[in-house]
Amino acid sequence: AKGTGKSTLLRYTVNALLGAVPSVALIDLDTGQPELSPPGLLSLTVLTEPLLAPPADHVAHTQHTLAYWTGDADASRCDP
Repeated sequence: AKGTGKSTLLRYTVNALLGAVPSVALIDLDTGQPELSPPGLLSLTVLTEPLLAPPADHVAHTQHTLAYWTGDADASRCDP
């Protein structure tokens, strides 16, 4: 659901963890509104810096450790 604070919680959690450990592995499973990748992509990203910019800025400057294209930005329409 849009507007429920999922991205805010994600950023807060990642940023808080980065205050305690040198890196955080983030698995982004939201194919419709991903934080770190283009729509339609499942990704694993190791972060070493806080998430401070809007998601569009993250997409342009993120190198994924692993990524899988689902074939659609809406995972409910993808074949299993």
